[in-house]
Order: sequence, then structure tokens, then C-alpha cells
Amino acid sequence: MRVIKVSLVVIVLLCFFTKAIAEFDRTDKKTTEVLVFIMPDSLELAPGLERGASVQQSDIKSQQLRATLTAINVNSIARAFPDWIAADSIVYSERGERVRRPEFHRVFTLSFDSEQDADEAIRKLSDLPAVVYAEKNTGAICVLDNDPQYLDGTQWHLKNDGRHGGIVGADIRAEQAWDIFTGSSNITIAIIDDGVEVNNIEFLGKASGDQQLGNSSHGTRVAGVAAALANNAIHGRGLDWNARIRSYRVQDNGIYNGDAAAAAKVMDAVNQGCQILNNSWSIPGYSTTLGQAFAYAYKMDRVSIATMGNSGNMQTRYPGGFSNVIAVGSTTNRDVLSEFSTTGSHIDVVAPGGVDTNRTDPANVFTTTIGNTTRFSAGTSFAAPLVSGLASLLKGYNNNLSNDDIRQIIRLSADKVPAMNGVNFSNQYGFGRINAGRALALVRDNQLRHWTTTGGTVVSSTGLHTVTFVSASGLAPGPYNVRRYEVRKTVAFPEQFQQIVGVWGRGVGTTGWSVANHNYGEGFCEVVSSTSSEVTLRTYVYEMWSISGQYIGYRPTTPANVTFAYTVLGNNCNINFTGQTVTNNTAVTSCGTLNANNVTVTPTGTLNIRATERVNIGSGFTVQPGGSLIIQVP
Repeated sequence: MRVIKVSLVVIVLLCFFTKAIAEFDRTDKKTTEVLVFIMPDSLELAPGLERGASVQQSDIKSQQLRATLTAINVNSIARAFPDWIAADSIVYSERGERVRRPEFHRVFTLSFDSEQDADEAIRKLSDLPAVVYAEKNTGAICVLDNDPQYLDGTQWHLKNDGRHGGIVGADIRAEQAWDIFTGSSNITIAIIDDGVEVNNIEFLGKASGDQQLGNSSHGTRVAGVAAALANNAIHGRGLDWNARIRSYRVQDNGIYNGDAAAAAKVMDAVNQGCQILNNSWSIPGYSTTLGQAFAYAYKMDRVSIATMGNSGNMQTRYPGGFSNVIAVGSTTNRDVLSEFSTTGSHIDVVAPGGVDTNRTDPANVFTTTIGNTTRFSAGTSFAAPLVSGLASLLKGYNNNLSNDDIRQIIRLSADKVPAMNGVNFSNQYGFGRINAGRALALVRDNQLRHWTTTGGTVVSSTGLHTVTFVSASGLAPGPYNVRRYEVRKTVAFPEQFQQIVGVWGRGVGTTGWSVANHNYGEGFCEVVSSTSSEVTLRTYVYEMWSISGQYIGYRPTTPANVTFAYTVLGNNCNINFTGQTVTNNTAVTSCGTLNANNVTVTPTGTLNIRATERVNIGSGFTVQPGGSLIIQVP
């Protein structure tokens, strides 16, 4: 089978915190800045004033907006994304789908004297018809989540031999993964962090992008966990040592540059070909500005990965809290949850992240740092790049994997560690500790099928209510009155499987949206139930009216025209196709031997049999006049 490999960039943004400093401390000027999405024809800034203007200098067409801005004592108004090109509103994903870019040219930064003034401004601006949303431009002092040494067992997260109080096998089974695939230089992992020492000896010839500043080393350490070189007789190695690295800096000298700056870097990474976004940082509050950027990444079929955070309690932090992001917690060398690891129902998986902030503790994660040296590090920041490295291995091994495929395979292949007490999912461990070897084996040993089906039945609906849509195709940003319809369809698999490993929906390729509010117009498809031969799928469509009552119609389509995209991963080797009557086009595929007995192909039927090894046509096999039988064996 011919496999085409393309660039995969993993964005690793993991703000690693110790338990004592597990959140951004809102002490810098960003806490007095407000990001406001303002509707067109309400406010504009003249050329030359994009980076700062007074209320008096601004062209404010809405009298209500002008009165409010005057009353709340705005110091200055600037475009949050001054270099954003509004004309480039539609782009195409690698799969050929039209994707609407966020309208960041309509986002403005308002500056105030105090945080109290900024909070009051958010309350007042949020009530205005000209304002889609108003929120803090989260500012923080961000303390980032934190080959000989591989061979001697120092990198226990890759292969744990039980030393330093660890438990044998409490690792990610890296060697089993490398037995299958060791990565590709066509894959690029983007590290969105505090910069990377791009000329580090462990990244020679493979790193580019934003350089770290001063003594900042977090991004370099994160990059080392994901993709440090191997077999160079130096230090340790990354999980996907053949992947390339591209650095995007969202923190300068310990100061987080704000949500607008981070959103711009996420957009840059996607637009420059990055396909996996790994975020080793987190903020405690929801950000619509960041939400748009990660929704864009999802629509463009990228994989976003982020830390759960290091608060040591149950909490939702972002970007890990966004539904389109793989959220990663941390475990120790004994396969139990790290004390600092944040928990919550949005967690996907855990990976080794160490025990504490002691730089010399061998129970922490050993990795590359600045100055061509090494150190031990701990935190969910160093668990997340292991998931990014696994995602890049999977994408490099099979470029046809979608972002949802990669997420589900990582979940399905995770080990249920003893502390999970036999459950499939918990708020502490998610679906388990990642197992890189099993993840690659699932792809190698099974058949992965991408299918779509059109049309569905409405099974429920809501009353009239208001939802805000931002960056949704075919809609101007803003609130709408809607009725939401749940649309389902049950479909038989086009092929038969001997064993089903997993079935899941794919948002990319689905023309239905989720129930989220704010809603970014991301494709959404989930499995309601499935058997060995069929699946019931669900998505949602909206019947819409403007706030003034004008009827708009259905978005993104009508229930009858919904397209569901879904994936089946299973094993159909050595199939017995027996006792079947074929009345239409039917395909039966086996990765081994296919035995066909007591089969009738009617005049309207076509049976296409494909087998890797051989096809045995047994007794009772009949092809009636007009029927067709096609047999394909290599």
C-alpha cells in the first residue's frame, strides 16, 4: 500500500506549574486589558492608529458604543491582531474542505487603569448589540509547566526498569512503538512555549522558529521530551526523534503574552503547516479568542494537545478544557497520579510527568535543556509532549489518520493502570496511561476505514433559545435565536469485520454542529451506539432567526442533508462469508483468507471480494444471471 507522508507539526504549549504556583498570577498589565469583538460598521481605526488610539481618535459609528466607551474610561483602543488580513476569510484544509478563518480583524484591545475598571467594562460592553463578546486578555507571570541516559535507564518514562523506587513497566512502551516505526522527518512538531534553543546539539538540523530568550529553558525541555535526536551518543532521546521541531514563543522572560498573542501563534502554526498543536501551558478561565484559534486548528484537521495543569485538584483549565483538545495529566514512575496533576471530566489520558520540582530527582523526567546540557523536570508540561510525540508517530506511520482518529487511537490503546480499579475512565487518569507500542500496533494490525453517510432523522428538538456563533461558516458573528435539532442515522458498515476495535465520529467531514455555546461551527459527529455490523450516529442542526426576528433558515444544513463522517477500526482477517443473499453492491474484505459458502448473488447484486491471502469459494455459491462477482487477490 502506498503511504503518502506530509508535514505534521505538533504544537507543544505546556505551561508547567508546581503545586504552589499552579495558576497564572494575574499581576501584569494584561489584567487591565479587555479583548472585545465588535461588529462591522460599529468601530474602525484609521491607518496608523491600529496599534493605539483614544476614544476621540476612533471612528465609532454606534452612538451607544461611543457612550459606553466614554463612560468606562478607556485609555486606548487598538487592534488585537494589527497584521490580520481580513480578505483571507476562507481557506481550504488538506482534505479539500472550505474552512472559515476567525474574523480576528474585528477583535480590539481596550486598555484601562485598573483591573476593576476592566471588569466593569466587560459587564457593560457585553450588553451592547455591537459587541459579540468581551473578555480579559489573560495576563500572567507564567511559570511554565515543567542516548546514554536512555540506555542506562535514566529515561524511565520510555522504559522503566524499576530503579529509583519505580515499578517495572510503568512507562509508555516506547521500544514496542519503535519496533514498528521510528518517525519521519516529514513530520514537524511545533512547540508553542517560551521558545526553543534551536541550535541545541539535540536538535541539529531539525529545529526552527522562535529562539528562547535569556535563561528560559521550558520550551527546550518540552521539545526534548517530544523529539530530541537519538543514536547520536549524546544524552537521551525524544519519543519521535525523527520529527522536526518548530518553535512559537508565547511567553517572554516569564511573562505570558496574553490570549490574543497566543491565538495568533496557534493560527501561525496551523497556517505554516503544523498539524499537531501541543500546549504545555494553561490559564484558569475560558477565552473565546483562544477558542476560535483552536476551533480553526480542529477544522483544519490538526491535533491539539495540552496539559491538564498542575493545581493538584479538580479544575478546568484552558486550552486543555476545549473539547477539541487532547488534555493530558501526569503519572509517576510507579504508575500513580502525580500529586500536582489537575483532574477533571475533560481529561483524555495521562503520561509520565514525574513527582516534584527537584531538578536532580531521578524520579522526574530526564530531558534536554539549554546550553547543550540536561536536567530532570516534572509536571504535566512534560507529560503532554509524550502524547505529542505519539501523535506524530501515528501520523507519520499513516498519513490518512484524521485528528479524531489519532485522539481515539491514543485513548483506545491506553493502559488501565491499577489505580483505576478496573474502570474504563476516571477524572484522574482519563482513559489511562498512554501505550505507544499498542497505539502503533492497533494501526498496523487492523484495517481503518473512513466512511460517510448522508441524511438523518430528527429525534428531538429544543425550544427557541439564544446561541452565539463565532467563526461559523455562512453566519456573521453574533447571537441568534435558534431551535436545535438532534439528527441521528443508523447505518450498516459497508464491509464486514471479524472484530471491531473501535468506532467513532469525525468532525472534519461532518455537516452538523455541536451543542456548544459559544459555537464555532465545528463539524460534530458522535456515536450513540454500535454493534459488530452497524452504528448509530448523532449530530445537530439549527433552525435560525436573527435577534430582530428575521428568519434565516437551517444551518449548517437541513436534517435531510446532513453528512455524517465516521471511522471503523477493526480486523476482518480470515472471514467466513456464509448464508448471505447479495441484492446490491456489497464489498467483503479480508486481510487473510476469505471463505464464501451458501451465497446467492441476485440479478441486481454485485459482490466484490478482496483478500490478502486467498479466496475459497465453497458449496452453495450461486451467481444468478445479471449478477456480478469480482474477486481481487494480490
